[in-house]
Amino acid sequence: MRKTYDTWGDANQVKAFVADFKQVKKGSVFVAVVKDDASRLLTVDAKKVFEKMGSEEIQNLGSREGFGFVGVVGTKVFGEQRGAKIRSAMTLSYSKAVKEKVRKPAKVEGASRFEVHSAGKYDHGEGNFYKILINNEEVRPCDKGCRGLNVVAVDPFTHKVILSKNYDTFAKAEDSERFLKDVKPLPVGAVILVGV
Repeated sequence: MRKTYDTWGDANQVKAFVADFKQVKKGSVFVAVVKDDASRLLTVDAKKVFEKMGSEEIQNLGSREGFGFVGVVGTKVFGEQRGAKIRSAMTLSYSKAVKEKVRKPAKVEGASRFEVHSAGKYDHGEGNFYKILINNEEVRPCDKGCRGLNVVAVDPFTHKVILSKNYDTFAKAEDSERFLKDVKPLPVGAVILVGV
């Protein structure tokens, strides 16, 4: 949708703006910019359009003031600027929808029990441990040290372990990236257990 609304001289166009916005899908990127003057007939409902996306400046928009706004509908992700002369910009990443074939088991039998136990270092002398159990059997991604994230991933259909690693996110900045790299290719529906 690309439209211009005269919110200075035509009250019907202000109503049209509010009505049109209600048709915009959640997740859409919303961009608005003022030319000349937009404040005169801007109603409370029209201002709420911006406020729902997080705007903090729309309430203060004055006569003949510049205003630029970029937001994501249905979220509080936004960028805005107000003043005599403004430049407002935002960089947003996007992803492409990919159809995946979903594996469906012909028959499901049995079940698995998953448990995670964790106690921080200073839990009244009883802490500084983690435990991950699948069907009452302990799975240990790490035997010595084990500080940080201890991660086990399980296949969604067979419940077999497909990832078992430790990431020391206290001392090694690169371990966060290693964690993301290892988790990203896991199949949809994988069970992920994390013990700190």
